[in-house]
Amino acid sequence: MRRMKLLLVLFLLIMVFSVNVLGQSLDDYYKQGQQKYNISDFRGALENWEKGLNLAKEMNHKRGISIFFTGIGNVYINLGDYSKGFSYHEQALKLYREIEDKRGEGNSLNSLGAVYFSLGDYSKALSYYEEALKIRKEIGDKGGEGQTLSNIGGVYASLGDYPKALSYYEEALKIHREIKDIRGEGNDLGAIGGVYVSLGDYPKALSYYEQSLKIRKEIGDRRGEGSALGGIGGVYISLSDYSKALSYYEEALKIRREIKDRRGEGDDLRNIGGVYVSLSDYSKALSYYEEALKIHREIKDIRGEGNDLGAIGGVYVSLGDYTKALS
Repeated sequence: MRRMKLLLVLFLLIMVFSVNVLGQSLDDYYKQGQQKYNISDFRGALENWEKGLNLAKEMNHKRGISIFFTGIGNVYINLGDYSKGFSYHEQALKLYREIEDKRGEGNSLNSLGAVYFSLGDYSKALSYYEEALKIRKEIGDKGGEGQTLSNIGGVYASLGDYPKALSYYEEALKIHREIKDIRGEGNDLGAIGGVYVSLGDYPKALSYYEQSLKIRKEIGDRRGEGSALGGIGGVYISLSDYSKALSYYEEALKIRREIKDRRGEGDDLRNIGGVYVSLSDYSKALSYYEEALKIHREIKDIRGEGNDLGAIGGVYVSLGDYTKALS
């Protein structure tokens, strides 16, 4: 269940924009940023979108401002700065409603749901996702519909309702395949793999993760690649193949550090710590858990921090230090 939660958040924030209304200069900034975003170069995306935002403000181009707000908000969420991410998405939502842009409104609601999901507030996340889904269905936004269905599946997986989660993920996968959204397909396959891990069906989980990994490598989705590698590592630790688990987790960690994915780095460090617990190397486990905790506290990832603290407590139980474990 813990691994499932860690993996789900990583593929929630793929943007679904239509920017042909921006005009050439703004469109160029948007596209350049989107290219960076798609390969998980979030700093590069931020640089382009901040330039686009400044230009849109100079032009008083409200739709452009709202689109860049959304992109920048998504960057900050991926960088683990939820406060800034939330602020940008709220500003975008207000503008989209002001100019009666239903597609943009659906995007913002979906992204706000992702913020609440990341913070572990599943009730609010579900509320925003369902509102976004209603709008996306009304306007025929199939890509957005598939994305939100997948996100709702993530909520139910985190709540332990795996049949519902599987149902939403499979519906999303069907849509993404119909519209040939390869990135969305890779995300859904990884999510379904996570459900099968939670259900203890490791051969199915491995099959879905490997399909996801193949797609993500093909399209250059580095963040998604790291997520799939981590998922495969989780399967192998469940199968008690600690050598393979460690290999996959370390490969995932390398990618996270390359793309400066702080949340993912912290999660992978904790996963590696879990391998060393299984190997009864508590000193190494504690070192990795404490490094993960430091990162999650730095980026204010409350859920990650809680998981790290629980993991550290488990090590102290194994070491017989019950006072520290209880703390």
